[in-house]
Amino acid sequence: MIFIHIYLINFAICCFFSIFATPNWVNYKKMSDNQHNHHHHHHAASHGDLVRIVVASVLYLAANLLSDHIDSASSKLLVYVAVYLFVGIDVLWKAIRGIVHGQWFDEYFLMAVATLGVFALAIIEGSGDYGEAISVILFFRIGEYFQGYASIKSMKKIRELGIAKHEGSRQSSRSEAFITRFAKVYTPFVCLGSLLLLIGVPMINMALGCEAEWNTWLYRALTFLVISCPCALVISIPMTFFASIINASSHGILITDGCGLEQLSRGSIPSDEIAFADDDPSRLDIAKKIAQRCMSIVWQNIIAAIGVKIVVLILSAFGFTSMWLAVFADTGIMILAVCNALRALKV
Repeated sequence: MIFIHIYLINFAICCFFSIFATPNWVNYKKMSDNQHNHHHHHHAASHGDLVRIVVASVLYLAANLLSDHIDSASSKLLVYVAVYLFVGIDVLWKAIRGIVHGQWFDEYFLMAVATLGVFALAIIEGSGDYGEAISVILFFRIGEYFQGYASIKSMKKIRELGIAKHEGSRQSSRSEAFITRFAKVYTPFVCLGSLLLLIGVPMINMALGCEAEWNTWLYRALTFLVISCPCALVISIPMTFFASIINASSHGILITDGCGLEQLSRGSIPSDEIAFADDDPSRLDIAKKIAQRCMSIVWQNIIAAIGVKIVVLILSAFGFTSMWLAVFADTGIMILAVCNALRALKV
């Protein structure tokens, strides 16, 4: 038994120090400074991220296998905390940076609060069930990796085609403006709902003479937080516009931004935001088809993402879904929305 404890402690220490041995952590602070200059954080997928996800998955499985043989609660906590830090240290750091920059309701802050809350709940209950926090953060990192991979592919294609419209002068389309307004209302609203679940429902139960069940409602409140950030929307809509712009450029049509696509989809021709390689009249018809397909995909993603979130919110409020299932649904709809956005590359 002493051998197992020594092994586990060494295992945890190795996991912890391997965080700082990765190339990502060395350059991470510089990346965070650049990312926080934007409203949304587009994580740049890299080989190191994929390696960390794979290694973290192996460590997580090893921790689960070893947990049954650990008698000491502190040793078990140490192992799971080490694995959590290995896969989630970036998320925690971005959450701290977000707080410093006044971005309290970004996905990193909400994910950090939710997963750390799971650790706290497991400690309070004495259950030792720390694995869910790691599975949640692992699913989040997997979704973030695919998001970054798709973004890099899209931007690389834009650079290859010579579309160098700088973001500083880019106008927001109506769809993007809608999502920005929606995110400003939706995320605080869901956070308020989470707070009501945490405090309001137990107090109502106590007023009715029932058991408060603080731990149960704390878990449901944390699940609410996990799905409170509309990542699928804020990622997929700009990507749909980028993919459509790439598609148009391959047909000799230069469309500068989403505003031009929206106007084309309605039948008007934005002279300041569209240019043709020649006077071929068929190019205008192609441009309109691209724009109409683009807006169709945009609204498909909006309806699907909002619909899934509403369903998961309702299910989590009534205790019909666990936190990792909520993250799985959220990550799943984000990946599906990104894949759907890439359909705009073809007419």
